[in-house]
Amino acid sequence: VEWNQEAAYMVAFLLYPERFTTEEVWALVFRIVIHAPDHLAAAAKLEGSKLYAKTFLEKYAIPTAVYQSFTELDPALEYVKNHPLPVVIKADGLAAGKGVVVARSSEQAQQAVQAMLQDKRFGKAGQTVVIEDFLSGEEASFIAVVSAEQIVPLVSSQDHKARDNG
Repeated sequence: VEWNQEAAYMVAFLLYPERFTTEEVWALVFRIVIHAPDHLAAAAKLEGSKLYAKTFLEKYAIPTAVYQSFTELDPALEYVKNHPLPVVIKADGLAAGKGVVVARSSEQAQQAVQAMLQDKRFGKAGQTVVIEDFLSGEEASFIAVVSAEQIVPLVSSQDHKARDNG
């Protein structure tokens, strides 16, 4: 193995994955595994930032829950105190599958906001929170690999996990 910058980054990622942003990880995957240009890694922002994904959905008129984003504690607390329940509070960044709370009470919503913005439970991932309307029903992901000439649909999937059993 030739030790270049990509190889050094890959070893560092394997040892310390939490220190890398989603964009950095996907940049490595695209360069080393797929041999694709760096600009394709920008697509990883859709997975790595809930706020970026929400603004992307709005920009292209893709239906999504009504939301607000916050970086300051007091306005976020005021918003959840007056929001219909249930309400969904999300850490903007990746939080190991634990950064989303479906709050069924005002107290639970306030605790979630405080945990993210004040207590910094999710570190950088929780510096911004996205608070959105609760949408009932099933959710499914449909992913396709796309090039200029071809579209290859992958199998659809559903995420069924619930934090702390509920």
